[in-house]
Amino acid sequence: MLYIEADEDYVSLQDGSKEMPRLVYIHEGKETKNGRNELKNVYYKAYVGGKPEDIWIDVANYINDNYKEEKIKKVYIAGDGAKWIKEGLEWIPKSRFVLDRYHLKATSREPRYRDRI
Repeated sequence: MLYIEADEDYVSLQDGSKEMPRLVYIHEGKETKNGRNELKNVYYKAYVGGKPEDIWIDVANYINDNYKEEKIKKVYIAGDGAKWIKEGLEWIPKSRFVLDRYHLKATSREPRYRDRI
């Protein structure tokens, strides 16, 4: 299995303006070391500006360069349901979208929102 987690966050710049980089990290799951969970073989990437298509092409190229596709059974793309995140399904073979842990927990009390997300 391969996991891709994607999100965006506002960052204040030194000139007082704000930017919203898109953050993506790819990993092979979690493992426990010294009583703490750590991501296995994690790769972090931040994107400022640019189109979602360019982000996902870059992610697909990273996966292609570092993994053998025939050995990957499934790729989970986790996020908040934003359109740019779900676009990854078009670029990453064997992928499936899942809500990230934060949004899954947030919607657990309000199941009617799950379909919209």
